[in-house]
Amino acid sequence: NNVDLNFLQSINHIEPYDLIIMQYGANVISSSNQTNFDWYHKSMMSSIDKLKKGFPNSTFLLMGVADRAFKYTDGIYTAKGLGNLIDIQRKIAFDNNISFYNTFESMGGLNTMVNWV
Repeated sequence: NNVDLNFLQSINHIEPYDLIIMQYGANVISSSNQTNFDWYHKSMMSSIDKLKKGFPNSTFLLMGVADRAFKYTDGIYTAKGLGNLIDIQRKIAFDNNISFYNTFESMGGLNTMVNWV
C-alpha cells in the first residue's frame, strides 16, 4: 500500500507485466486463536486496487495461504482461523475479478503441516 501509484505506472510503462502473483504466507496468522482478518481484507482490497491501476493490462493471481499449525492444549493442529483467512482470500479474489489458487487444499488440507513434519 505504501508504493506510489506513479512509480507503479512508470514500471508498467517501461516493462509491462503479463502476470502479477500475490502471495502472503501463513505469517498473516500471528496467534493460535486469531480468527478475525478484517484488517487483512481491507488492506488487500486497497493493495489490489492500486496494483490494478498501476498495471491495468496485467492478469492477477492471489495465492491462498498454506497450512500453518500451532500447539494447542490437546496437540498440534492447523490454526483455528486458517479457514476464515482462506474464505476472505477467496472473497477478495472474487470481488476483484482475479484468479485464486487454494494452496492449503493443494498441499493436502487440514493438518497437512503436522503430517509433513
